[in-house]
Amino acid sequence: MAKAELPPTRSVLTSMPSGQPQARVRLLGDAIVFACPGMRNTTQRHAATLLCSTDGQALQARCQGHTVQAPALLIAPMACKTVDALDRPLLLIDLEPGHPHYRHFQALAAPGVQALQGAPCAALQDLGRAFAAGRLQGQAVDAQVREAVAAVARQLPQPAPLDPRVRKLMCLLDEDPGAELERLAPLLGLSAHHASRLFHQGLGLPLRRYALSIKI
Repeated sequence: MAKAELPPTRSVLTSMPSGQPQARVRLLGDAIVFACPGMRNTTQRHAATLLCSTDGQALQARCQGHTVQAPALLIAPMACKTVDALDRPLLLIDLEPGHPHYRHFQALAAPGVQALQGAPCAALQDLGRAFAAGRLQGQAVDAQVREAVAAVARQLPQPAPLDPRVRKLMCLLDEDPGAELERLAPLLGLSAHHASRLFHQGLGLPLRRYALSIKI
């Protein structure tokens, strides 16, 4: 059976006057924080995403024939979406599969994009404005991002405990992303087929896609 092709990633950023930064980025290990003056893109990624406009204007995301508009959006892992936020200064937080709240976003209802409102939305907007302006840097960014993400996760359904064999497999792949499943599965007392299915069920992400994510 032929593997489904992922849609190509297409991104356009809002232009800024000469001499002004186009974007700011902060890497947290299990998350990426990105602020820019606006963008339009079409992606399907392994990351769970929190996206908000820092000026309160609505963003628009199209996914599976549905359109969601709100100043802040939550996007499930592997959702194929087009985000239209040109000329909308925004903050984007991508959560990697190893993030402690990644699995909360698997429970987002179809089409995999949900509006975020209330205090968590306002906190993200404040964070985005401070980060984009350079007033928030270093470990202060990390702390506020983790607090903001945790506040959002508390509003989402709590996932079932992760099977410890999935956690072990994640650790083995973190150590050696190129390791063959046929070699790793027996270490867990599983066949390669069972290990692959268990991993997908637990993390909501194909094992090969996880291995690719930690290679990048």
